[in-house]
Amino acid sequence: MEVMNDNNKVVFVCENEFVAIMTAIYDAWDWSIGKGHDKVHIELEGERNYQLFTEYIEVKPNEEKCRKVVRSIRNKISEEVFGEVFLASLSEKKDKADAIYHFLVVAFKIGSRVLDSLGNPCVMRVFELVRYVKHEAGYSREFLRFSKLSAGGLFAKIKPKNDIITLIAPHFADRLPEENWIIYDEGRKIAVVHPRGSEWFITNDKVFLDNIVFAEDELEYQELWKVFFKTIAIKERINYKLQRQVMPLRYRENVVEFK
Repeated sequence: MEVMNDNNKVVFVCENEFVAIMTAIYDAWDWSIGKGHDKVHIELEGERNYQLFTEYIEVKPNEEKCRKVVRSIRNKISEEVFGEVFLASLSEKKDKADAIYHFLVVAFKIGSRVLDSLGNPCVMRVFELVRYVKHEAGYSREFLRFSKLSAGGLFAKIKPKNDIITLIAPHFADRLPEENWIIYDEGRKIAVVHPRGSEWFITNDKVFLDNIVFAEDELEYQELWKVFFKTIAIKERINYKLQRQVMPLRYRENVVEFK
């Protein structure tokens, strides 16, 4: 689609995944040459309120365009800046693609010094997204609970707001290298699978995930753990407000001791 009026606001619309976002950034940047970045915005697919005097351009994911954007960030700015961009892309926030685009506009102007530009609202927004993602990844690592499978491996479910499954997988691969384990993201219907002694990988194989069978004694061990958890608690010192601060309610759905 071509933009007919250069005075209009232009919105590039893309899917909510990394390659698509990088493709949208490539196309938006290409369009903005000679016209200015201030007229350009990027939105994720989904429900939105169409605005007057705005041109909407649908973007299809393109691996080559994605590679070019990533290569430019790494070579012309820094690996650290690329790391921030990638983490921000994992956020659940709907403005993340636009935030990354305008962050990169600043970054390509001043280089790696962008990470010190805390007074710039475009930079601060990306930092907020990254902090939000890292915060949830840290909580998820701490609260994740494995259950024993009938085949002898381990299985855990999480339901994060952000797409953090690839951030927590290396943690468990490092600590459980000789175990077969699976971590399943219920919301996104994807799983990290770690075969014993091998590299982990991501799958969305529904047949595979629908055939998870727990060990016969798993429920027995869960009940024992619940009894232990309640037994060691000191009734007079129970503080539900502090407990919710340390372990927010939304993380408890898949935590054995709170079921």
